[in-house]
Amino acid sequence: MLITHVSCSKKDFQSSGKHQQKDRFPSASFNHFEDGVLFTDVEAGLEVLWKASFKEGNAYKENLGFFVDGGLLILPNKNNTYRSSKLGALPTMIDSGKFYVKFAGTFIEVLGIIHTHPDVHSRPEPAPQNDYQYGNLGIHNYVMDHGNLFDAYKNTRGHEVYKRLGPRHAYNKIPLNKTKDAVAVRQ
Repeated sequence: MLITHVSCSKKDFQSSGKHQQKDRFPSASFNHFEDGVLFTDVEAGLEVLWKASFKEGNAYKENLGFFVDGGLLILPNKNNTYRSSKLGALPTMIDSGKFYVKFAGTFIEVLGIIHTHPDVHSRPEPAPQNDYQYGNLGIHNYVMDHGNLFDAYKNTRGHEVYKRLGPRHAYNKIPLNKTKDAVAVRQ
């Protein structure tokens, strides 16, 4: 599998040879993130993750991404709906207490998860069966809705915690390392 690095202004991303097409709505312009798309510019990737949740201003699909070393990996959304996303859209595995996703033929460690809630009528609360399932591995699941950014995780006692970090664009509240090339999520 050939990995290409493409630069679209500040939206640096890697994909499996598919280039962004500017003439279509955001999800289609990235071919619905087929095979996954890795953004080395995390903030730009988060904006694409959100904007790709809509088509012509209407809720289109929930989108899901993994924070990994090197950026934000947006998962394929072909089978997502406006109220659900597929955590298993790419192969995953747990090994030695760590969660991995297969991208470009290699398993890379997942440091955090983020997904969108584009449906204005859905409650921006985590679903315990989905949003906390990797909490015992120290993985946070961040949720974006129209106005808010939330953090869902398990604390050191194993209790489920859900807190608002700020407005949706408060990406600086996600506890990530500030460098583009090394993403580290607070445990």
